[in-house]
Amino acid sequence: MGDFEVLLQKFMSREQVKYLINQMVEKAMLEKEGRLKGTTYKHGKKMEEGAKLVARAMHLGIEEMKKRGEIPNA
Repeated sequence: MGDFEVLLQKFMSREQVKYLINQMVEKAMLEKEGRLKGTTYKHGKKMEEGAKLVARAMHLGIEEMKKRGEIPNA
């Protein structure tokens, strides 16, 4: 949590950061491990699914742009 607070301190209060992280855990975007000061976070199932979707969309978009001649085939 402390790392998130440091990264976001210019934009959000401590309580806002905690709320955001808790929401991301509830929505399976982050996975919480441990307790209290030993708590760590890693990407959750929804984050992985979203990353795969974005990668697929980018690939399809690039292939379509190549077909249209908007970008050269490499």
